[in-house]
Amino acid sequence: MPKAKYLLLASVIAVLFLAVAACGRDDDTQQGTQPPAPGEISGTITLATFSWDYEADQELIEAFNIYYPNVTVNLLPFDADRMDFLSAQAAIGALPDVIRSPWHEIPVDIAQGWLYPLNDLLDTCPEIRYVERNLYDPYDYNGRVYSLPTNLGFTMFAVNLDMLDAMNEDIPAQSEFTIEWFDRMVRQATTTTTSGISSLWNVDQFLPAQLDASLVDKMYNPTTRQFDLTGGAWIRTINLMREWREFPGLVADQLINWDIREAGGLDDYQIKFGEGANAVADGNVLIMRAFTWDFWWLRNLPFNWDFYTYPFDPAVGYRTQSHADQAVMLSTTEYPEAAFALLRFMTYGRNGTMFRLQREANHPDGPSFFIPATRHPEVVAFFESLDFVPNGVMYAYANLDRSVRGDHYRYVPGFLEATAITMGDERQRLWDGETDAASVAPELQRIMNDILQQQGETFRARMEVVQREFYELREEIGR
Repeated sequence: MPKAKYLLLASVIAVLFLAVAACGRDDDTQQGTQPPAPGEISGTITLATFSWDYEADQELIEAFNIYYPNVTVNLLPFDADRMDFLSAQAAIGALPDVIRSPWHEIPVDIAQGWLYPLNDLLDTCPEIRYVERNLYDPYDYNGRVYSLPTNLGFTMFAVNLDMLDAMNEDIPAQSEFTIEWFDRMVRQATTTTTSGISSLWNVDQFLPAQLDASLVDKMYNPTTRQFDLTGGAWIRTINLMREWREFPGLVADQLINWDIREAGGLDDYQIKFGEGANAVADGNVLIMRAFTWDFWWLRNLPFNWDFYTYPFDPAVGYRTQSHADQAVMLSTTEYPEAAFALLRFMTYGRNGTMFRLQREANHPDGPSFFIPATRHPEVVAFFESLDFVPNGVMYAYANLDRSVRGDHYRYVPGFLEATAITMGDERQRLWDGETDAASVAPELQRIMNDILQQQGETFRARMEVVQREFYELREEIGR
């Protein structure tokens, strides 16, 4: 391990030793059922990890063992597709105890019978009260919670504040970033040398939820469990996007023409911004399409900027769309209390979250951050002390109760297949004005909801079998 990295880890570990000395239990105390004290938990468990996370997870386990000295954690790295890896491990009866699921579809794992429902363990965990229900309720199937969030991201734009100042415009408060302001600014910011927005990629998948409070990402209504393309928000979004695309020079990336470049000519992007130019990095775009996980490159921009949630209708009010990486516990674990202790440390647990935040904030390559899944007071205080975290992220984190999930593909059966309908050729025809959103909405909606219904029925039938077999499996294991 490089010396700088070793010293960083040593300093973070030292802080954790002080934390252990200051408190008896890993969790806050409260009246009612208490989880076992860390020293009472023992066992040998396996954490499966992507090979690129191996070194970081070695550090995580070292920190975990400060609190849980009687739990042995073996790391099992893999390079294969996660589904292929788990299938191979299941075939030889060697599933790990814990594994991350950063971008994977939880229903697929559940249908295989691989996941451990966490309700009984969560019921004895006082710290879960610091996690917004909208962050883990989506993982509830038939009253059983199967996954937990490790860290969050938000669907956002980055706004060039220096460009706003040059336009003699006030910097809007986070609560003032309305669709009316956005529409006016992207047009006003478009000149012969500047553009209003970098790209419209996926805007049609997230903006409708900001215009209709009943929707979440990709026009899904979680109350009715159906897609809604006819209610007005999606049609309004498509029409706005068509206007922006038709406004000359407003969408910077739309000016790129690779055929012209490969033929040795200059396309409209190069004519406008200069040959070899990067309009975003050069500060010539007002609104940059960038999620919070794009901070790693945004922080190097040579001008002032900030994150803002997608613009919202005033009737809806401020809301963010959150994305959560996740981790799960496997149904075959021999030591469920030890496995859950690690799972909690990796997800919403105060001590694990503090370790990860401190490690990121003191990273040798420059300070960075992740957005915690918990609002534990100690975590909140530390996170708010990080002066390099953009204001828009801080505001969104402080208002998690006003967020909705923006990643339903992770946990709604059939979601990916259904939404592919509005993300293929039909999408381009709508953008280009070849078809009309109001005309095609009813049929698209019907097709999407049919897919959702069929896959949902198949999954629910499988769930009944899976949940019954889980308890039979646990009786065999004896824990």
